[in-house]
Amino acid sequence: MGKTLLVSLVSDQTIPNVQIIKEFITTATDYLFITTKDMEAKGTRLWIEKACGVQGKTIEVNQFSFDDIRTKLASFDFDVYEKTIVNLTGGTKVMTIVANDFFKSLGADIYYVTGSNSEYVKVFPLKKDKTRCFLHETTLSEYLTAYGFEYTQPTLSGISFEQSEKIFNNYTKTNFSDYLNEFSVLRAKRGRRIDETEFSNVEKFLEAIGYTPKRDGELDKVETKYLTGEWFEEYIGLRIKKELNLADENILIGTVLTKNASIPQNSVEKLLGICDDSQVGNRNELDIVFMYGNKFYSIECKSSIIDYRDKKEVNILGETIYKSDSLKSRFGLFAKTSIVTLSDFKTYCQDKDKGQQNNKTREMLSLIERADLSRIKLIDKSLLVGSSSLFELIK
Repeated sequence: MGKTLLVSLVSDQTIPNVQIIKEFITTATDYLFITTKDMEAKGTRLWIEKACGVQGKTIEVNQFSFDDIRTKLASFDFDVYEKTIVNLTGGTKVMTIVANDFFKSLGADIYYVTGSNSEYVKVFPLKKDKTRCFLHETTLSEYLTAYGFEYTQPTLSGISFEQSEKIFNNYTKTNFSDYLNEFSVLRAKRGRRIDETEFSNVEKFLEAIGYTPKRDGELDKVETKYLTGEWFEEYIGLRIKKELNLADENILIGTVLTKNASIPQNSVEKLLGICDDSQVGNRNELDIVFMYGNKFYSIECKSSIIDYRDKKEVNILGETIYKSDSLKSRFGLFAKTSIVTLSDFKTYCQDKDKGQQNNKTREMLSLIERADLSRIKLIDKSLLVGSSSLFELIK
């Protein structure tokens, strides 16, 4: 049997290349990547190869030169292959136009990934059944690898989902502004033990949320981390996992992603004097990421949009939107991002002082507009409590 070549046009949007390669993994014998100097500097092709477990040949072209691309393609010996499969989804417009004309003349099978409903289209030769659905579903590991991320496998608290659900139910029924002092004590001890001499400072709060300590009269360091926020991301993550019946490998709760370094434009060492890699901002803490139906989802969890800094009330929703937006751009065009909070937006805006009420309402309108522009879904307590399906809210 003759050899089959699969040709991919490399660009920042790596997943369409991964999807086609995985779809034809049993058909293709060889791989060719049409790439550019910028893509090679970023390491984009290597991310694709690593995600798919393949290695291929490369043709590096000037992405804006019709003549250069035609010349480089014409210099490659395609005659040694019995069949050529081409994925037109990546690359620049110039690369796509030249590649389409060139490979049509070779009689290649040409495909394009729509990014909708796990579909791809056979562009050439045209047939009635040209739209197809992927048989292979992209895994979370493949997705993250294709965008240049490595991740740590998170360790959950080990506290049951039922306990987190109990806390959630109590949070939705209770006014916790009465427990700010107790919660401040917990936050100050986050990740550290609270012994019997300090336990009375948080006991009423624990009773209000329905939490029973592992040992009477004290909290260990895992519990203090859990009670100051991890319980909520574990509840949301395990709820979505259960609702969608996700495999363990397709959801991460409380993980750290590290971006594989490309060639930087600026020297952090020269500008800031920082040499330690751990201080450079390529580490990203994410509450929940998961794959479902060939789509990537991320969720940021905030038990409250209110923080207290220097004894002043601060609305942190804007910061959270900014963080989510900056990360969203790294996960491709079709990534879906949500922010879930136990704060009730309508309640937040209510105030006896009409001027203050108007200020808070304008503030929230501006933040909602910003989230809309960034295509980030906001889910507050009223939406959470009023829906039986979390996935219906976030999708």
